[in-house]
Amino acid sequence: MGGRNMISIAKLVLVACLGCEMDYGINRGVDLAVMPAPECVSEILHSTPEISSVEEDHSDSFHRYRYEGDNFWAYASFGRDAAGGVWFLHQRISVDEKPSEDEVTKTRAMMRLVEQRLAAECNVPELRTAVREECVGVDCRQETGE
Repeated sequence: MGGRNMISIAKLVLVACLGCEMDYGINRGVDLAVMPAPECVSEILHSTPEISSVEEDHSDSFHRYRYEGDNFWAYASFGRDAAGGVWFLHQRISVDEKPSEDEVTKTRAMMRLVEQRLAAECNVPELRTAVREECVGVDCRQETGE
């Protein structure tokens, strides 16, 4: 299942739960040509000075990293679907807790920094130009001027 489909599924879950709880945050995703080496991703996250904590979860076809620092946190996930397609999903989603404008700004900046480092150092070129972003219940336009 590709990154675009993962974002669509995230939207579907939000609609299905209307009236239940509200989700807030950032979804970024892209389909990839190859799965980056988990060791490389781990090294990038652990060596980024702004990141104070990293948790990892790995299986044969899925790698998830939760990282955090001063007033930000996010999940970076890489997966392979049944057809062999590879996807990347970068998320910071909270249920019933809207992040502050400062937290959204810091999280988006860290997401882009992590993606740029992964693109350059782990050979994931799609992260330079093809990442799609969706902001859920938060305003991301202020920072970018969109």
